[in-house]
Amino acid sequence: MLRAKGYDATVTVVAVNGLTSSGILGSVDSAVAPGTQVVIFDLGRHNDLKRNVAAGETGANRGK
Repeated sequence: MLRAKGYDATVTVVAVNGLTSSGILGSVDSAVAPGTQVVIFDLGRHNDLKRNVAAGETGANRGK
């Protein structure tokens, strides 16, 4: 769809089921290629809840 609209873009999905917000932040450097201009990620809040991660930790990770 992006190319059809004239954008020369590549979309890559790097998803690991079950990652918590800390795990997501810890994998950013290895998951995001140099030169990347846009990153969209899911915070992993549901996984934090399932693993009893403190709300304060999730909130702190959200602000990073």
